[in-house]
Amino acid sequence: MHDWLMTVLRLFALPEVGLSAIFVVAFASATLLPMATEPVLFAFIRLNPDQFWWAIAVATVGNTLGGMLTYWMGYGAHYMYAKNHATQAR
Repeated sequence: MHDWLMTVLRLFALPEVGLSAIFVVAFASATLLPMATEPVLFAFIRLNPDQFWWAIAVATVGNTLGGMLTYWMGYGAHYMYAKNHATQAR
C-alpha cells in the first residue's frame, strides 16, 4: 500500500499535472473523499518552489469550492427530507 501511495503522490507532483491536480485533490478532499491535500501540496511545492503561492491559492480555492458543494449537498438533502416528511405527515 505504501508504494502505491508514493507512486500516486509522485504523479500528482509532476509539473505537467501540477496545479490542476492540486485543485482536484483539494476539491475532492473537501467533498466526498476523506483524504489529505497536504501531502500532494507539499510534494508539488518541494519540486516547484517557485510556484509556492500559486499552489497555496489553487489549494485554497479547491478546498473552498469543495466545502461549498458539501454545504449545498447537505442543504438539498435536508430540503428533500423535510419535504418528504411533511408530505407523509398529512
